[in-house]
Amino acid sequence: MSLIKKRMKLALAATAFAAMLGIQNASAQRSILVQADICQDVYPLGIFTVHWLTATNQYDNLYFMDAVGQVFSLIPNSPPFENTTDLWVHAHGNCGAIGQFTADQFGRALDQAFPNAKPERVVLASCMAGTGQGQSPVSVVSEALGQASSVTGWDGSVGVRGNGSQQLADFSYGLARIPLDEWEQDVGDIGAAISNLWTDVVDGVPNQTNCTDALMEAMAPVNPQSFIGFVNATAEFFSNDIAAGAGSDYTEALSKRYSPGVSVCGRDVPVNLLRDDPNCVFPD
Repeated sequence: MSLIKKRMKLALAATAFAAMLGIQNASAQRSILVQADICQDVYPLGIFTVHWLTATNQYDNLYFMDAVGQVFSLIPNSPPFENTTDLWVHAHGNCGAIGQFTADQFGRALDQAFPNAKPERVVLASCMAGTGQGQSPVSVVSEALGQASSVTGWDGSVGVRGNGSQQLADFSYGLARIPLDEWEQDVGDIGAAISNLWTDVVDGVPNQTNCTDALMEAMAPVNPQSFIGFVNATAEFFSNDIAAGAGSDYTEALSKRYSPGVSVCGRDVPVNLLRDDPNCVFPD
């Protein structure tokens, strides 16, 4: 076979493979599942995480699980939750619980929410979801869903981290560390400023109360309003120039959270702060 023909065959094969991937991606439904703590938290971390997921990670569907395990859409005209193939579960947690549920309760509720095909991938984005051999939330939920689902979680405290950047596209999720004592203070001060606004009731300021109102409006049986509107407005309020000047810019706080075990050098790394290299942040 000539070199030209070989190249043509390879090009056709690559095109066919890309088309197949496009079909698979088109059929995938990426969804986020939240609980009541998205509004009840003293810091709107869940709101920021949902904003990041929808803005940069193609999680286009958002659902809410109530205290008895019923699931409601938070975006009008969304596809059925049970069609989800890739699920991100966001809630506070520990080695035995996901949000307001024990791991066993949540596993049963999630299994019942998928009466037919189970999701291919489930991310339990709760702290310590992967902690505890055999009895971690990851293993308990995996047992409830069966072998058709891949269930993942982390062994430790997790969250969004910026690794030196304040740009959403550079953010990632997982275990995080704040490598400098002075950054710990900075992050604490920013968090306190945000929390003071979030837990108060001031006109024009996103807070716990109007978050809950927006949540109820999104689940209203008549003329529901998309909860994403509130999510985006909250993220913008706490990341614009005014927030930066007031010390309440959440992207600045997240930029000081780094992935453990990762060295970062070059752009966006503060100078003269760590060890002997003025341009790097190293693992502990």
